Amino acid sequence: MNIRPLRKKVALKEFIQESKSSAGLVLMGSLESTPEFGVIAIGPEVTEVKVGDRVMIEMGRGNIVDDMLIIDEDFITTVIE
Repeated sequence: MNIRPLRKKVALKEFIQESKSSAGLVLMGSLESTPEFGVIAIGPEVTEVKVGDRVMIEMGRGNIVDDMLIIDEDFITTVIE
C-alpha cells in the first residue's frame, strides 16, 4: 500500500529489536525499552525529520494502519543519530 501523509503527519514502522539470552533464546523487546521507529513517509509540512530517520515517540499517540503508525510530527521526541 502506498501512503502519502498530509500536513505534519509522519508514517513510521517499528524496528523490532531482538536479543538473545545466554541460553540462546530469542528475546523480543522488553517492557523497559522504548521502541524505535523508522520514518517511511512524511507530510509536506514536516520540518524536523526526514524519510530514513530513526526516531522515538511519545507512546500512546497516533493511528495504526496495516503495519505502520501514523503520528503527528509534534509527538516525535528524539531523532537517533
